[in-house]
Amino acid sequence: MALRRAVGSLAIRSQAYLRGAAPSPPTAPPPSFCRPVIIPYRPFAAPPHLVKKAPKDDDDAEPRINNDITAHFLRLVTDQGHSVVPRHEALQQAARMGMDLVEVHRKSDPPVCKIMDFHKEKYNKDAKEKERLKTKSAIVLRGGDNKEVRFKAKTEIKDLKVKADAITRLMERGYRVKCMAMPAGNEAEDLGGPLSRLLGLKVGRIWTQSMRM
Repeated sequence: MALRRAVGSLAIRSQAYLRGAAPSPPTAPPPSFCRPVIIPYRPFAAPPHLVKKAPKDDDDAEPRINNDITAHFLRLVTDQGHSVVPRHEALQQAARMGMDLVEVHRKSDPPVCKIMDFHKEKYNKDAKEKERLKTKSAIVLRGGDNKEVRFKAKTEIKDLKVKADAITRLMERGYRVKCMAMPAGNEAEDLGGPLSRLLGLKVGRIWTQSMRM
């Protein structure tokens, strides 16, 4: 009986020892959705093809005419004054006059329109712009680009006219023209005479200089 108790006590202690020595089960990691997500901030420039271009100003665009006008009401300007009218009424009035309804200021509320011959007005405007550019090119001189025209004191008036035309063409292209009167060999020759005759041909502003060689 005593032996049986001793064996039972030893078995109980062995089981207790084994339970204490057994490794504890590993702890499961927390689910991933509970972990904080850290994304580093790195500023960068967008590629050129992704950059949106600023819209063009409507004032530089071609004016809308007739049925291209989208506003239901507009301010119609005439020689008698101006008034707000429906679009269809303004179109009918322009059709009776055989002209176009032109939107001259689309940013206004309502847009401002006029009745005119659009193509004729556009042609006149383009012609004035070409004339302005031509005049500007004739006035603005090219820096460092000078042209020289020489003639003798005994040059005939018809030859001076040819040279005057050449000088005018050069000045219209923006050149500064230097006119030089040269003696034919006699130092007593008057060089002021041909210069005065050349200036009398009205070739414009010319830088003149008499020269004795």
